[in-house]
Amino acid sequence: MPFELHIHQPMLSMGSCFSEEIGRRFLNARFNIVINPFGQQYNPVSISKSLIRLTEQRLYSDEDLITYNGLFHSFDHHGFFSTANPEKTLDRINDAFNKACYQIRNAEIIWITLGTAHVFYHKASSQIVNNCHKIPNTSFEQQLLHTDHIRQALQEAIRAVRTVNSKVRFVFTISPVRYVAQGFFENQVSKGRLHDAIYTLKSSEPDLFYFPSFELVMDELRDYRFYKTDMLHPSAEAVDFVWSKLHQWFQAETMLITGETERIHQMLQHRLLSENKSEQIRYYDTLLKSMNAAMEKYGTNYIDEISQISVKRHALLEEEH
Repeated sequence: MPFELHIHQPMLSMGSCFSEEIGRRFLNARFNIVINPFGQQYNPVSISKSLIRLTEQRLYSDEDLITYNGLFHSFDHHGFFSTANPEKTLDRINDAFNKACYQIRNAEIIWITLGTAHVFYHKASSQIVNNCHKIPNTSFEQQLLHTDHIRQALQEAIRAVRTVNSKVRFVFTISPVRYVAQGFFENQVSKGRLHDAIYTLKSSEPDLFYFPSFELVMDELRDYRFYKTDMLHPSAEAVDFVWSKLHQWFQAETMLITGETERIHQMLQHRLLSENKSEQIRYYDTLLKSMNAAMEKYGTNYIDEISQISVKRHALLEEEH
């Protein structure tokens, strides 16, 4: 355990779909974290470019968008941000961007989850893209990044971030998701290059750490039972296992708080099957009491949830009368 995490530390998470799986568990436990402001990102060059742009606070404009199949896209962003209206697309992009600009300057931890060393190079714009947006393959050239290229890109991003935030720590991890579009052997080569780049970076950059997500799934679990039916993505049980190992980095007080916030999250997700309105009201009363107590005792934020549950409770009371 290189250092201890506490629940109120500002954090930023960038990377693959696996970073979202772990990030959601941080959010559910009420950690102060911003997750993937560019959407899912898999290759180290796209992640590095995004981090540098955040330090520059350079918002996106019409010039950064492309159109395809009636939608406006950004090559830096996941398709979640794409819409049929350029203003709406930019609003989505820049709203997430502004939140991340604030977080990157205050973050104590930046989590970076690397997925693959394979990249797609857009010939017309001469850039490595984060997302191809289903544009025909003929518009791209596929490349496998060399270790030195990966290390250099990440190092440039780390140093750019430290110009605006000198206290930040970086935690790297490698996604256990298997990217086999190029082949199983090619996936292993790709993961190896990511490992090599991070290993080299650790020896030259201070406050840079590695969390073994890949190794926990591949070497400790070592069973396809812990993958989804596509045999490529870790199952919920595998993500839970990685999350439980991450608990070893938590402060004792944070472990105590997390136990309560995760219990509250389960209550919020619980589907009330009983049609008895009095039972439903009692459930909401218990939930509201727990959320208010957590806010008062731990400083966790349940303002929106308290408002929503209060509205539901009030509606039930009116129905009863």
